[in-house]
Amino acid sequence: MTSTHTTERHRLRAIVLTGMLVLSALAGVGVVPTVSVAAENASSPTPLANYTFDGDCPVADTSGNGNEGICHGGVDTSGNENFTFDGTDDYVDGPEVDSTDAFTWVAQFETSADQGEWGSSLVSRWDDPGGDGTDGGSNKLQLGGSNNWGSGVLRFQIVGADGNTYSIEGTENLADGQSHTVVGVYNGSQMRLYVDGQVVGTNGDYSGPIADADDQPMRIGTRGDTGATYFAGTIDQVTIYDAVPDEYQPSEPEPTQTAGPIVVENTLTEVGNTTTVNVTLETAPSGLAGYTLTVGLDTGTVGNITDVTIPDAYELSHPTEIGSDNDTVHIQATDLYNETVPGDTNVTLARLSLEGTATGTTNVSVQSVHPSTADDDHAELDTTVEAGTLVVEEGEQPPNADAGDDQTVDEGSTVTLDASGSDDQDGDPLSYSWLQTSGTSVTLSDTSAEQPTFTAPEVSGSETLTFEVEVDDGEATDTDTVSVTVQDTDADTGEALYRVNAAGPEISVSGGTNWGEDTNANPSPYLLSPEFGVTNQDQPENL
Repeated sequence: MTSTHTTERHRLRAIVLTGMLVLSALAGVGVVPTVSVAAENASSPTPLANYTFDGDCPVADTSGNGNEGICHGGVDTSGNENFTFDGTDDYVDGPEVDSTDAFTWVAQFETSADQGEWGSSLVSRWDDPGGDGTDGGSNKLQLGGSNNWGSGVLRFQIVGADGNTYSIEGTENLADGQSHTVVGVYNGSQMRLYVDGQVVGTNGDYSGPIADADDQPMRIGTRGDTGATYFAGTIDQVTIYDAVPDEYQPSEPEPTQTAGPIVVENTLTEVGNTTTVNVTLETAPSGLAGYTLTVGLDTGTVGNITDVTIPDAYELSHPTEIGSDNDTVHIQATDLYNETVPGDTNVTLARLSLEGTATGTTNVSVQSVHPSTADDDHAELDTTVEAGTLVVEEGEQPPNADAGDDQTVDEGSTVTLDASGSDDQDGDPLSYSWLQTSGTSVTLSDTSAEQPTFTAPEVSGSETLTFEVEVDDGEATDTDTVSVTVQDTDADTGEALYRVNAAGPEISVSGGTNWGEDTNANPSPYLLSPEFGVTNQDQPENL
């Protein structure tokens, strides 16, 4: 709950005049208009007691019922327009209230200090369900303390005839030195709590009479039994009803407004690919203040939700939550800048990114939705939803490149490279691109042919040439390599074993199966070459 104060603080004072409860803003200077906050009509009940704290003790009752308030402790009445309570032993006894069916309490106050460990009671009445004085409890408007539900936080509590207590709590600290007007209402079946003109909570857990008061008076500034939780500050106004004025009766709920439908787009994707879908509110007759939305995949085996974004017109009021199985997403968003106005159509609420994980079909459904109107009431919109469909197909498969088997060829020969073993699962036509990646450079007959040719280059000894082919089906590519080893056709005829006969000055060589030995019985390897004759490999000169 929120209280708003002007820069120059005005003291607000509630006055009951001729059956009408109003707020008069009394500024230090100038004239401030009077604002009506609880205008009663002729059918509304009149107060049982109304204390404006204008004079001295006893406190005058301006309701006309003669229920003067009795002061206790050292209540300071010098404020003329309010009484000051010291938080120690000051309080005022009001009338005994016999009604157990319904009541309304109005209090205007301003704190002057912290309200202690257990807080302070503004208005209270002690009730004794058992009638023996041993099991009582308080109906009360009380500010919390540091040891209970929160310093300065307002609680409205009743004691039912069943002996149980029922309560409503606000959320903000009202012990802030500012003027506040609070109202507690029980109409026999529902509790309502107002702070500064706004409903901050309701409770319908109990229906029936409240407990008997056992001749206890209403008390202002302390608890209703033995005196405790004393209030520290000024009280400007207390009004007590033994019924509920019309302005505090629960209003009939606003009729829901038809909008929508909320539609999820149909989409198609392939396994491994991602697509996006929009979630759209088709009509917003009353605008859109915000929404809570849960969208999910009915079959989580064919896809995942990978991301979600919302339009710039909205702000996330809670971090977006994608479920642990990646098949649901929860979104809470608010239109902070009134971008969506009454009558807007095709309002995008969210954009989901969906990844295809397996072939199949699933609905993309709005599992829950709570949109609210853009008017002051922010009533929930009544809308229908229409699921979309995600279809996941196998998709384009890449080709399989095959550059053929490795080859060994003679220099000068014609070599054919062969990629005819390449294929494509989708049956798409293939194109080829050949590239030499190593070895003596050669010229291919056609680098885009399935089976290009080239002439093996002259080499010394042998050399390996490497070629790569890239196969393209129009959607994807694949590559493979092949090696071609080229041999030198002019190479030595080979090595042989020869016996060396060293007898005198002449040396003869004859074929044999074992290496010969020189005169020192050492092996003498020789190589027979068509060009150079017989060569001693250890002493390479012609023999």
